[in-house]
Amino acid sequence: MKKMNDIFNTNESLSKEDIRNYLGGKLSEKENREIEGKLESDPFQAEAMDGFKSVSRSVIEFEKIENKINTRINKFKFNFNAILLILSSVLIIGISVLILFPEKVENQKINTAQNFTKETKTAIVELSDSAIDVAKTLPTNEIITSSEIIVNSPIKSEQTENLNTAKNKKRTLDVIKMKMKEAVKIEVENNYKTPISIINSPHIYLHELLVLNYKNRNNIKKEEVKAELSGLPAAYENTKNDPMDLQINIKEIPYNDFLKAALLDFRENNFKTALKNFKVILNQYPNDINALFYGGLCYYNIKQKDKAIEHFEACITHSYSIFEEEANWYKAKSLYIKGDYYATKNTLNSIIEGNGFYSKSAINLLSKIETKINN
Repeated sequence: MKKMNDIFNTNESLSKEDIRNYLGGKLSEKENREIEGKLESDPFQAEAMDGFKSVSRSVIEFEKIENKINTRINKFKFNFNAILLILSSVLIIGISVLILFPEKVENQKINTAQNFTKETKTAIVELSDSAIDVAKTLPTNEIITSSEIIVNSPIKSEQTENLNTAKNKKRTLDVIKMKMKEAVKIEVENNYKTPISIINSPHIYLHELLVLNYKNRNNIKKEEVKAELSGLPAAYENTKNDPMDLQINIKEIPYNDFLKAALLDFRENNFKTALKNFKVILNQYPNDINALFYGGLCYYNIKQKDKAIEHFEACITHSYSIFEEEANWYKAKSLYIKGDYYATKNTLNSIIEGNGFYSKSAINLLSKIETKINN
């Protein structure tokens, strides 16, 4: 049977030592960042850490109970009484927290209930960089290009804005001109007579690509591997060792600058490089809708349809509605290319019922599917 000390010891969970050292300020900056990253990506561990912070001497008291339990467990083989002893001790700790801090616990429960669904919906396991490197990119005539996205997307307006103000009219006109200029590049026509899409998200354009304007995002931390000479005299060098030492540095880049660079790679059809950088953002901000949406398009373009669909679904259910229409359309395209016509039809019918920007395209694709099925 595992001892209480082992309950913490999984690859994903924080250990008891991690919690003690973090709360005691005994860790390095890098170690603190690693723990904070785990807390941000796992609401359960974050809530547990808040509990330890809020209850005075909680770690010490937990260790006392733990030692008593381990002493008792060592005397007995695995049996029902040992399990009851552990569960009873955990229950005692929980009741103590409720008695001492009823308001705080209740607030934590409310916040967790509000946020848990959103967080779990975007808990996507990304492909490794090596898997991305070996993936095959779609032929040029099949990829979703940045120009296609710019031209074939609705004009946005925040729901709090008055569409009739001079400022909003000018901005809408500027976006129309931008889209029409892009349309000339790929030799297509688009007069933008469709209604403006109302969203709940502050937005801007980077490299003519729509993004949510996260105003208070911290810098993106990216690891950079540098090779440096070992500096050992030749007589002392082991011929089996690489004379170059690898050094990992953490570089901090303002969020918008990092996102803009990733979008530039996307614009230039460097989908694998762009995707790796979107992964860096998602590692720090798992719910970042910009990285989710454009990362999904990258996955589509490197023939990873299932991953693309996961990302588009995360955008559809996201609290910000900025990419809801686009994500539904590209999800339908992904399902269609995958050959899942039943799910494609359901998604297309939903788009048609919404009567938005992509409704005509959805009708055309639905007709194409019916022809395939009937033939």
